[in-house]
Parts: sequence; C-alpha cells; structure tokens
Amino acid sequence: AAESLVLNTQQAQQEAAKEASPAAPPTESPAQQSFSNSSLAYLTTKAGSDGHISPETYASEAIKWLNAGYSINDFNSAVNAAKLLNPSNGYYSYALTEAIKRGQ
Repeated sequence: AAESLVLNTQQAQQEAAKEASPAAPPTESPAQQSFSNSSLAYLTTKAGSDGHISPETYASEAIKWLNAGYSINDFNSAVNAAKLLNPSNGYYSYALTEAIKRGQ
C-alpha cells in the first residue's frame, strides 16, 4: 500500500510539473527558419504600391527557394504570413508553372 501511495504521489507530481511548465513555442521547419527576416524584407521591397509582390517576383523567388532544396509549401507559408500575395490576383501559380517550364 505504501508503494502504491509513493507511485501515485510521483505520478501526481509529474503531472503537476507538466501542467506548470510553459508550453513550448511552436516549432518551425528548418526551411521556415532559413527564410530569414532579411529575405522577407527583400521581398517587401519588391512589393508594389498595394503592398503585394507581382506573380513574376513570386515565381522568381520561389524558384530560388526550390533550387536551394526547400519546400514550396514553406515558401508559400512565409509569403502568405507576410501577406505579400494579392488575394485578388490568381496568376501566382501560373507564373510559377511558366518559370519552371522555362527552366529558370
């Protein structure tokens, strides 16, 4: 009975410690981490007066990203988080497809 009490106490302490510890920050993939603030700053300088980058700029930078071995999903996540794509412009995917076809 004493062993059971000790075991239950230890388990309760472990549970309390887990609940008391701050939550770990969300982890980012290495690709997202490497998409540095300077890269976002560069893309921001390429934004037009509306605050968005052109499909051609998007495609050019996405190709660089892919050539570096990173995921297009990570690139899109970073660019979308920075709100650099114009939601009313549907040519981003097309521009990327054409750039890939041209071998850029």
